[in-house]
Amino acid sequence: MAYSGKEAPPFFVAHGDQDRLVPVENARRFAEHLRDSSSNPVVYVELPGAEHNFDLYHSIRTEAVVHGIEAFTAWVRANNKHNSNKIF
Repeated sequence: MAYSGKEAPPFFVAHGDQDRLVPVENARRFAEHLRDSSSNPVVYVELPGAEHNFDLYHSIRTEAVVHGIEAFTAWVRANNKHNSNKIF
């Protein structure tokens, strides 16, 4: 929650619904809190059947998440009205 606030950077949160280390409810609350407080976009993706370290081994799911992050990053950069070279 320390990263939340009006000036929080854009966030892409991916969380497995079978995470036994960090409960999925925490990730949902975190994303909702960011959406309520940030003026930047927040994307929350919940991965069915995924554990905490779902990306430890390369898989189709990992590829899908990577492509999603790349698309989100490209969209954020393309829609950054303040400075297209700014890195959040």
